[in-house]
Amino acid sequence: MLNLATVVETNARLYPDKPALITEQSRVTHGALNAFANQVANSLLELGVRPGDRVALSCLTNPFFTMCYYGILKTGAVVVSLNPLLKREEIARNLDDAEVSVFICHDGAGQLPMAVEGYAAFEMACGCRSFCLIQEDGEQPCLPNRAVDFSALVKPQSRAFETVQTAPDAACSIIFTSGTTGRAKGAELTHANYAVTCLSYSDVMGYTPDDVILVAAPLFSVLGQTMLMSAGLSAGATLVLQSRFDPERVLCAMERHNVTVFSGVPTMFYSLLHYPGLHKHDLVKIGKHWRTGIVGGAPVPPNLLDEVESVFGVRLQKGYGLSETTAVVATTRRGRPYAKDSVGVPMWGAEIRIVDESMNDRSAGEAGEIVVRGPMVMRGYYNRPDANAEAFRGGWFHTGDVGMLDAEGNLHILDRIKDMIIRAGFNVYPCQVEAVLMRHPDILMAGVVGVPDAKLGEEVLACVVLRDGVSLNAEDIIAWGRKYLAGHAYPRRVKFLDRLPLGPTNKILKSELRRLAASI
Repeated sequence: MLNLATVVETNARLYPDKPALITEQSRVTHGALNAFANQVANSLLELGVRPGDRVALSCLTNPFFTMCYYGILKTGAVVVSLNPLLKREEIARNLDDAEVSVFICHDGAGQLPMAVEGYAAFEMACGCRSFCLIQEDGEQPCLPNRAVDFSALVKPQSRAFETVQTAPDAACSIIFTSGTTGRAKGAELTHANYAVTCLSYSDVMGYTPDDVILVAAPLFSVLGQTMLMSAGLSAGATLVLQSRFDPERVLCAMERHNVTVFSGVPTMFYSLLHYPGLHKHDLVKIGKHWRTGIVGGAPVPPNLLDEVESVFGVRLQKGYGLSETTAVVATTRRGRPYAKDSVGVPMWGAEIRIVDESMNDRSAGEAGEIVVRGPMVMRGYYNRPDANAEAFRGGWFHTGDVGMLDAEGNLHILDRIKDMIIRAGFNVYPCQVEAVLMRHPDILMAGVVGVPDAKLGEEVLACVVLRDGVSLNAEDIIAWGRKYLAGHAYPRRVKFLDRLPLGPTNKILKSELRRLAASI
């Protein structure tokens, strides 16, 4: 039997008075985290939640998320993580698709209209029977008619609870993802998925109880939920939580709390490196404590790791994974040589192949689809047999990503299959074009998409953000691309932007770039 909530229970025994969660306003010890999670679990029993039920959680990155997350798991129920930025129609679809019985919703703390959108979605959903509103301290608004005041429900509950033991292959979490194509689907991850990933990732990163991990990635995402929260707590570490990524707040937190681990997507690190107030902070102190981190979730420009090391003195690792693989399936390893443009080697237990459309293996250095199997791969998309049949063709999970394995077994990510551009019959991988563009000393960020072309089928468009104080024209960008890329691959069209559109996890939104491209 296995329940991921064992993580907080173990820490409560070993480190009851050690900080588990730190915010700008509060500190929560490991003992208090477990006790509050027990109160949440007792509250859910009062609402009729039973093992296997789905409980939705929409919450900012704050202690409430972590307390509720483990409280839900203690009952044997399944956490359905919802993006706080969603509007009512999509929230309602997710509630129905996951067959949610209870919806716990944060009020947004004045940052987002989460209570309004969440309650409207609850009213629209078919089978959700209870809506619980978490209200931050301060003036309390009137609750909607059918809403439950979550704090009032939790406060009188016992701080003791006997955790329900679940089978290792029982569902632990459902995380909605676009998957390889189409409408968002719920990736159903098991307790074993999380346990294997957290323990193997914690080992790769060398997590210890002395680590202080800065969490600026949203906890609803698999990166925040697995690689930071669950893996960090499995090692007894302390988490410094931030409700959103902001360079000033990140740097202040790193100074104040002697942060040892900071991980995120590439745009986070670029924002830090090019933040105007960077050098007013004690970078020597930050670099003295910051010992490791991982960058992933999007293509990593080849110069990014060098820039971070030059400024902060820390060498980041790289990783690759998806929601469907419980976040991470391949990483670089400390002390092991790896090709600079690769994302390293498979994690413990993971098998990775590069195949063609007929599932034949591609040779080293040849591009194909990345397929994966192993103990970190999800049980499947919840209630989506059609999508599962497509995703698990041949007994392997099809990632929808294009990659290659080199002769040493390092994995190289080329692009998403759906983002690949076909120009005059030739395949163009946007992330390879982006990597070349971002080697230009005057380019801060670049995003590449395909746009319709009557003669060629698609043309390559580069959306570019320049560094402050420089001036380039489209011809300069095209000439740079022509110098370093094949004749079919360099961009012929350029659009200059003040910033690239980013999603809630700070990844570049290619769909938004395509929309902007339509205005050219």
